[in-house]
Amino acid sequence: MKSEQNEVYDQIGESDAKDNIKSGRKFERHKHGTLFVVTIAYFLDCMLITVVVPILPHFLTQLQQEHEINTSEHWIQGPNVTEEENLQYLGIGYILCTKPLTQLFVNLFAGPLTRRIGYSIPMLAGFIITLISIMMFAVSRSFWMLFTARSIQGVGSAFTVASGMGMLAKAYNDDDHERGRAMGLALAGVSFGLMAGPVFGGFLYNYGGIYAPFGILAGITVIAIVIEIILLRPKIEEQQSKSGSLREVICDPQVIITALGIAISNFGMATTEPTIPLFIQQKWGVSPTLQGLVFLPSSLASAFCSTYFEPVLEKMGRWLAAMIGLLIIAVCVLVIPLMPNYTTLLGPVFVLGWGVAMAQTALFPTVSQIVDARHENAYGVAFAIADSAVCLAFTVGPSMSEALVKVIGLDKTLMVTAGLCVGFMPFLLFLRTIKPKITVDEGSKKATDEEKY
Repeated sequence: MKSEQNEVYDQIGESDAKDNIKSGRKFERHKHGTLFVVTIAYFLDCMLITVVVPILPHFLTQLQQEHEINTSEHWIQGPNVTEEENLQYLGIGYILCTKPLTQLFVNLFAGPLTRRIGYSIPMLAGFIITLISIMMFAVSRSFWMLFTARSIQGVGSAFTVASGMGMLAKAYNDDDHERGRAMGLALAGVSFGLMAGPVFGGFLYNYGGIYAPFGILAGITVIAIVIEIILLRPKIEEQQSKSGSLREVICDPQVIITALGIAISNFGMATTEPTIPLFIQQKWGVSPTLQGLVFLPSSLASAFCSTYFEPVLEKMGRWLAAMIGLLIIAVCVLVIPLMPNYTTLLGPVFVLGWGVAMAQTALFPTVSQIVDARHENAYGVAFAIADSAVCLAFTVGPSMSEALVKVIGLDKTLMVTAGLCVGFMPFLLFLRTIKPKITVDEGSKKATDEEKY
């Protein structure tokens, strides 16, 4: 009788083991599928950011010419033509900056939403909103349609970024090393998107018109939506934990320090992007093509560092890696104006991209560690705050740098940027140790134990 029972128990044990293996394999596929979907989402978002850069000047000029032809009888001639041309140049800046500004505000809603319904539905919503933005870009025939399309992209980006990093943090929460590597790969998607966008957009627009680049991007987005539906099966996930509200997370000093570190590291890039092309044009008279390629080494360095160097950053300590990254940024922005020619300029630009990637690849996993320690299931909220810091840097950085260059010159403007990076470095020491939150029950228990002794 006992032997028969043992055989039954052995069979049950074997079936349980098989079920565990199957569920383990399924979880592994889920993790890799999550990483793939998030990386594609970030790649598409950043590619859409830069794909319009070579398109907008020519396209806006074309729209203006069509407008003048269609309204020639009603248009006021004379000085107003020059004013309109100036507005077109300003229009490019408005179109480019509306995306991070919109994303900055929508993040305040997108992050808390992930606590209520999970991450998969907001990610799907982000894809769909991005698709709407792409289609609107393709059919835009006025400045305001382009402006609206860019704003809609900011809404989609807020959902994809907040939910994307949250999905990775939750999928890889059993191994901090593996999670850091996954986030590094996702950030590499950002770098590749920023790098490929201008080349992709300029080439296809030149040979296929406005529909070619946005049509292909729309097709890729549809494929990404289908892949997410098949692999991740989006559904509403009820969050059991009541901790991790926006107010609670945003009042965490270590979250604030991490977000500011991310903002300042991006601020270094945000201040150089609008000023360096103008600087090299005035100093060396380089062509628009070379102006567009000046930041290609930066994107290559960022992609390489994010993909392969995360384990090294983890071993040295992420807080220390972020400090070194800020120091590299400070040195590079000081050296850039001293370069004698275009070729030598590419060296510090390459290292600048490495420094930015080093700081970001170290600080984004730190956000996950803080959430694990003190804010259960609040990954979306925390990463929405971190992404808002990035948006703030790219909203304030370009406009502030251009204003400062006119007043104090490029050299002193970059000195201000370097001083900001170096001045913030000591604050990263507060990220050396991430302590868990002590609850009321734990505190009373600790006090009782102390009274016993």
